[in-house]
Amino acid sequence: MIIPEFNQSEKSIFLIPVFSYNFGVWSNNFRLSVEKTLRALALTDQTTAAPVLIVLSGLPGTGKSYLARRLTQRLPCVVVESDLVRKVISDSQPSYSSAESAYVHHVARAVMQRLLESGHHVISDATNLAEWHRELLYHLADKTNARLIIVQTIAPDHVVRERLQRRLENHDPVDLSDADWNVHESLKAELEPIRRAYLVVDTSQDLEPAICKILRAAQ
Repeated sequence: MIIPEFNQSEKSIFLIPVFSYNFGVWSNNFRLSVEKTLRALALTDQTTAAPVLIVLSGLPGTGKSYLARRLTQRLPCVVVESDLVRKVISDSQPSYSSAESAYVHHVARAVMQRLLESGHHVISDATNLAEWHRELLYHLADKTNARLIIVQTIAPDHVVRERLQRRLENHDPVDLSDADWNVHESLKAELEPIRRAYLVVDTSQDLEPAICKILRAAQ
């Protein structure tokens, strides 16, 4: 397993949040967070000269992580999951504050940039609800010459509610999200239209046709 080296150009694509300590301390902590996250990821040894960035977008419980896991069975991808990044950098004690969330996304994008520049296919597994947030990922794909594939996951409300309830009752170590139905409902107001070409996947249906479509787009 080869961990990509830190590239100084990475910081050019990130909005730097303002913290109470100086930039030098922030920069060092940021670098350490990126390295720590890379060590926690399931990296593949397979690389390519034509990497793909698959951006998943959807509310909690709509099946993003499940779809990501299914895709990795057919395409050698590294999944950068925001929930994993959050728990890695907070030592499994996340605060879910706005500052922490901003930092999580900065770290995730830096990790994705390093992976793409090293020739890894990457899946961004996060809600990615706001277009301005997705635009940072579009820019990342352009910057790294990666093919961009955007996938919006959906599912009927009753299916989502059942999934989230099951998540609370039967903790799956593979499922790192803490979101419940209330979080799902509160985030609906943040869901913005996607202004690029994208695929819609209803994860309550058979996923095979959607997976085949994504794989064709990745070729």
